[in-house]
Amino acid sequence: MAQPTPQEVEAQAYAFRQLVQHLQNTADDAQNIDVMSVAGMCRNCVAKWLHRGLAYAGDRDASYDRALEVVYGEPYPDWKKKHQKKASPEQLAAFEASKHFHARHPPVESVKPRVCALPAAGAEPCCYDEDDDTKPPPPPSNFRLGLITVSDRASQGIYEDATGPAVEGVMRGHCATVKRLLVPDEQAQIQDAIADLASKCSLVLTCGGTGFSQRDVTPEATRAVLEREAPGLIDVVHAD
Repeated sequence: MAQPTPQEVEAQAYAFRQLVQHLQNTADDAQNIDVMSVAGMCRNCVAKWLHRGLAYAGDRDASYDRALEVVYGEPYPDWKKKHQKKASPEQLAAFEASKHFHARHPPVESVKPRVCALPAAGAEPCCYDEDDDTKPPPPPSNFRLGLITVSDRASQGIYEDATGPAVEGVMRGHCATVKRLLVPDEQAQIQDAIADLASKCSLVLTCGGTGFSQRDVTPEATRAVLEREAPGLIDVVHAD
């Protein structure tokens, strides 16, 4: 892609501000889950892109919370209290059916900052990416990751699953494909999800359901479908 002119950069910034303003104006009319189901992105996605953009511009200290506040026009927890509604079964079904085109968000740490020299008047900006020639090796073409988030409230749409996308962002560069499931804290459903992904994936990871409440049954569900435990692997993880 050709380097944008200063006028194009200004135009792109203007378009971003208009998009953010529209999303703020439609807070009660367009729930995040609906926007995600139709467009594959939502307000949180825009905030994640802004967060990456700040890192790209050299602001490594910028926080995701700061980006959220720019997009929502107020602190995200305050916006949720005012505008977010419990998702209906129909909304959840549409969300699940559209997951194949949802936006993906690699970790912000993977962003290479843009190094820019201020141009003289009338000159084109001189910009380049650091370490342009340094590219990580491609992931094995046959390594498939299965990722299961176990959460009653996230599966009901009370809040968004943040853990699954975060783990996927870290792992995506190390595998060819990622299949992600979100299930409630029900042992039978957890077991079915593990068995389903184990038949299709090279590795299956679970997140959640490992606390001490009666609903935290992920360890029991995992043991129920294991052919053999490998406690040595856990010791290695703990050692790191």
